[in-house]
Amino acid sequence: MDNDVHGTDYCIGFSTAVTRSVDFIHSLRTPTGSHEPIAVVELFGRYSGETSLIAAYLAGVDRAVISEVGFDVERLVRMLVEHRQGNPSHYAVMTISEGAKPISGEMSLSGEADAYGHKKLGGVGLFVSREIERLSGVGTVFQQLAYLMRSSAPDALDRTVSTSYGYLATNLMVQRRSGRMVALRDGKYTTVSANAIAEGKKRVDVDELCDVGQYRPKVAHLLGKPMFLTDREDYPAAVQADRATATARSSATRFSTFPPRPATLPSSWLVSSRSSATARARSARRMARLPLKRCASSVSCTRSPAPRASRRSATWASVSRTKEDAIVFASPSRPSRERTRRAVSTAGPAGSR
Repeated sequence: MDNDVHGTDYCIGFSTAVTRSVDFIHSLRTPTGSHEPIAVVELFGRYSGETSLIAAYLAGVDRAVISEVGFDVERLVRMLVEHRQGNPSHYAVMTISEGAKPISGEMSLSGEADAYGHKKLGGVGLFVSREIERLSGVGTVFQQLAYLMRSSAPDALDRTVSTSYGYLATNLMVQRRSGRMVALRDGKYTTVSANAIAEGKKRVDVDELCDVGQYRPKVAHLLGKPMFLTDREDYPAAVQADRATATARSSATRFSTFPPRPATLPSSWLVSSRSSATARARSARRMARLPLKRCASSVSCTRSPAPRASRRSATWASVSRTKEDAIVFASPSRPSRERTRRAVSTAGPAGSR
């Protein structure tokens, strides 16, 4: 959800988390503008501040603090107070990553470490809120979104990516390829080595995307930037080779999940049909060898009547129009030719039915 997995441009859940964060920030503007405080919104982001940066960029907040950049509390408070004074509604809003820390401080951790050695993050927003009140005397509203960012149904982008990732993973299973990770690279679906996760770190490109001195997103130069404004560091040569191999293999195995098509279809696959050109050609060859029977009246298309005992035989009549009469060709399928001849000879006029 933090979009911090190395090896892919996008992680499932990031779009939904940012969308909900922006919605909550906009909803918070109403009570904040009414009570005229400074709102501090703490968002998820242990080591990557992309959720705070992108949410601030889309919601148009005054300041954004991310995990990659240490912040000066006094400088930050002074900027927020200036924004509040310059706002006709007398309020200001800022976002901050849960992993952010002051220049001379540490992350706000609590509780016991988990299996990976991580302690529970959270509380830096409350620290900043109290410092604002202490240094400026202005009231604050502290809102820690936490799990509200990830507690709703996924949006359209996350549904699209997650569904596509599922299909890609299924194809890997069918192809019996292990040790691969599905990914998005340069806006295209691909697979990379699973080891790519541990071969680097994915962080916000601070020099290109963050104004460190002003604590704001820097988006003056968007040309050439990735869609989600992530760090585009060069991947190891092994990852680049994996991408080339996956691209070459995808074209050759695009339909590998389907059984190979035989050169000639087995006879058991063929289905007889009156509308089939093959069936009509076969019937025409058979009818050319059968005796003819003249009908007293002209008809359009009919089945030659046969006794009950021979109705299982698919005896069809193909009629050729003339001015005086119609010539009916009897075409037997399974019964013997003699039996069919008897059925045709004993039948009445072809148009009687």
